[in-house]
Amino acid sequence: MKENKNDFKPYIPADQVVPEFTVTALILGILLAVIFGAANAYLGLRVGMTVSASIPAAVMGGVCLILYGFIASNGLKTLIDAKVDMSDTRNLIIVSVMLVIGLGAGTLKITDDIQFSGMALATIFGIVLNLTLPKEFAKNKDKK
Repeated sequence: MKENKNDFKPYIPADQVVPEFTVTALILGILLAVIFGAANAYLGLRVGMTVSASIPAAVMGGVCLILYGFIASNGLKTLIDAKVDMSDTRNLIIVSVMLVIGLGAGTLKITDDIQFSGMALATIFGIVLNLTLPKEFAKNKDKK
């Protein structure tokens, strides 16, 4: 027997508000994290191999290359969509410094345990330059 399309009734009505974050979801997430963390620690101690060790270095390298390339191209797309004026000296300096530090091998070592490199360091430099470079000075200097 064929059903008519007009006979379709959704399981959850369209006017009902369904919560996305619930206590049940939180408890289930914590429980799964503990189970998978314990299984990974057990395998690491008992067998000497964890889940992360089963992924070849070449695959991880390719994934990282694609991931960071995607992040960089998405950042450039954001600049283009926002119509950022790259003829403004201030904007050009900020973007140039961020690209060189992000693509280069710059590292800022604070302690033995804390260091910033790559995109994290480029982000810090971008924020600091954006806060410290004067906005009016760059615009007035270009007009003269």
